[in-house]
Amino acid sequence: MQGVYFRKYTQKKASELGLRGWVENTPRNTVIGECEGPAAACKTMKLWLEKKGSPASRIDWAKFENTTEGKTLGEFTIVR
Repeated sequence: MQGVYFRKYTQKKASELGLRGWVENTPRNTVIGECEGPAAACKTMKLWLEKKGSPASRIDWAKFENTTEGKTLGEFTIVR
């Protein structure tokens, strides 16, 4: 994803939901990331990522995996 500010909007949404974690572009023109926080907020974030994303983005496919609980991530950041 290039030029649609997907990472910026993802960071903004995660911060609004009080989530911690990170988001990063990959060399394959995809976005990966990790979030941590209350289950309801994580569910809201997943739905937002699947259906909306940034205003200029088109989401063709979203995959989510569970992470190990007890992990403590910092504030939600963009990895460059």
